[in-house]
Amino acid sequence: MDGNKAEIKSNLQIHHYQIGDHVLVHWRDGMYYLGNVRKVNKRDRSCLVEFEDASIHSARYHHLHPELSKEACKTCHGEVSEVPNLIVICDNCDQGYHQKCHIPQVSDSLLKPDIQWICRYCIFGSAMKAGGALKHGPKARALQVLKSELPYEISTLRWDKSHLTNSECLYCYCGGPGLWFNRMVQCCRCSQWFHEACLQCLDGPLLLGDRYCIFTCSVCRKGLESYVKLPIDMEDYVHLSLYNLTRNSKHRYFDIENSIIPFMDNNKQYVKLDKKYLDVPLTSLVRLVYEILKKHLHDKYCMDKSAKRYKSWGLRMLIPPLPTSKEYEAHYPPIKFTDHKALKATMKTRKSNPKMRIMPKRLCSERTLLENNEDLADKGNLSQGGQLSKKVKRQLNHENKIVDNNRPLKRKRKGCRLSSSNTSDMATFYQKRVNNSVEYIMAKEVNKKGRRLHSYKKCTVSARRITCDGEVQYLFHCVGEHCDKGLPIVREI
Repeated sequence: MDGNKAEIKSNLQIHHYQIGDHVLVHWRDGMYYLGNVRKVNKRDRSCLVEFEDASIHSARYHHLHPELSKEACKTCHGEVSEVPNLIVICDNCDQGYHQKCHIPQVSDSLLKPDIQWICRYCIFGSAMKAGGALKHGPKARALQVLKSELPYEISTLRWDKSHLTNSECLYCYCGGPGLWFNRMVQCCRCSQWFHEACLQCLDGPLLLGDRYCIFTCSVCRKGLESYVKLPIDMEDYVHLSLYNLTRNSKHRYFDIENSIIPFMDNNKQYVKLDKKYLDVPLTSLVRLVYEILKKHLHDKYCMDKSAKRYKSWGLRMLIPPLPTSKEYEAHYPPIKFTDHKALKATMKTRKSNPKMRIMPKRLCSERTLLENNEDLADKGNLSQGGQLSKKVKRQLNHENKIVDNNRPLKRKRKGCRLSSSNTSDMATFYQKRVNNSVEYIMAKEVNKKGRRLHSYKKCTVSARRITCDGEVQYLFHCVGEHCDKGLPIVREI
């Protein structure tokens, strides 16, 4: 069977997608959605698909299911139908599959005309539901049979250090994409991640980032899957609630009485909370949550300084809480969130939500300045005449927009001179703005005694640098009549 899976995987890329094709997209939550292909990227083997809600997302080839003719196999796209590998037509979607291409393989007893046969994708598509798959009925029994075997070889997947994501984007029984924090559970034996919509053992929906459980899949148990909830304390429940609020909203800070407490009250039946916290009065619960937030103010949480004191709170880093019980540690390896790949998917909120900052504003700006300063000095991107090339100018122009908005360093006013021999240091400078290679600004001149002259002169901003003391300096070239022989002037701002 392993050879059959490898053969199917190698034949998945035969189909050539075209713009305008109607496809079913296997999404990260395990569900299937209808869309139209808008752009094909043959190099990355992916397509840009527009869905019914007018949103456009990228999907890989093996997550797309096009509509083919009945004479072609949907898996290998072959049209040859011979014994013992005939093409079987699904009674639900009218798509054909070879007996050996379908997983599990179609036996000869199902080829009789009076027996109804439904393919794997139709069973998963009809039985999967938000909050858990169907548990009773013929569709549920058919789904349980399909869950006894994975449609891919799990030993060939390439995982990151924390075993949170794999480069093939293959998860769960359905073989679809997924995000480990987006309502997925991890098997304690094979360490694979499974969608909430594909599980038949859940009593209710999962919360984002909820890892307070011990789960064993049907493949490892060779039967019914197992799901056991672990107890969660009040501190971790507050952390988990803030994590869900941040994930589901564009805001960073949330009010205790209007957002945090209502969310905790509406979802307490989905976690195993201590009984003493279930019937706590509202005033006592507000005071308890406030004490927890204030206790971890400097390591987990932060306040909105613009709002009323101790009213709005948020997470310092968008990371869900992790169980620390001995029962959990006995089944799962520890997760190191310091791994960049493990945090890559978790920190995507920074791009979609500009208010979320992973690093303090000052540290982020200084690091950007120093790293780019070293890169520019190493590359030596200087053209003839000591000027920066156009490519470097565009790069510096974009980077300095970020630096200028953050303004990490203190501004001072101080004038000094640079000799013509120091113009070679322009390789370590930063250009502020470029408009046809020259931009004139109005600047105030400073004489040797430090007195400011009130006459404005036109100067060219040619470069920018950081001194050893950490001060930002700008290099000006005077264009006015009273300039001292065109000597460059460095000014600290």
